[in-house]
Amino acid sequence: MGDINLNHDYDQSSHRTNLNFGTALVYADGRFGWSRPVRDSFVIFSRNPNFSDQLVLINPGLYGPVAEANYVGPGVVPDLSSYTLTTMRVDAPNMPLGYDLGNAVFNLLPSYKSGTLITVGTESTVFLRGTLVDKAGEPIALQVGQVRSLSDPSWLPLELFTNRAGRFALTGLGPGEYELQLFSDPPQTIRFEIPADKTGIYDMGTVTIGP
Repeated sequence: MGDINLNHDYDQSSHRTNLNFGTALVYADGRFGWSRPVRDSFVIFSRNPNFSDQLVLINPGLYGPVAEANYVGPGVVPDLSSYTLTTMRVDAPNMPLGYDLGNAVFNLLPSYKSGTLITVGTESTVFLRGTLVDKAGEPIALQVGQVRSLSDPSWLPLELFTNRAGRFALTGLGPGEYELQLFSDPPQTIRFEIPADKTGIYDMGTVTIGP
């Protein structure tokens, strides 16, 4: 990625053509990126390892994105103005079902001639779904609960809702051990595991839960 300027001057005695090419290798928090020349501040958009094969667009618009993270490497926006609030949006148009982009909007206030690194994407790769029934085989309808990770204590629990048929669906999970808890009286729980190599849809089928 770079700037290319082509100028052609003509007068009665001569023709002059100038071709100028400019590029920059930038660095922030352990990551490198190629970009157009940097005149003030810049931001590098890197990708979580789960997103290493995903196209990530930065500030997509009618005339295309201002930058993109792709097979070449991270996306770089080289023309931020220091001490000026700038909003950046990211999108992964081909993101598979179950993957989670995470935060898609970033508000930046760079200092003078600074570099910022933003990592796009989370560890989530699984879309979970299933149907909850009681011991009598009846759907557990319109119930609220949560799913929490038993493998990662820092993972934030996800809220769960069942419809009238007892079905539920959640995105934002990955391989590991989990506990599903319904906020019933008394609370009802089950444990389940998502296989290590699973991505995309993981269907638990019909799950019996209850005393």
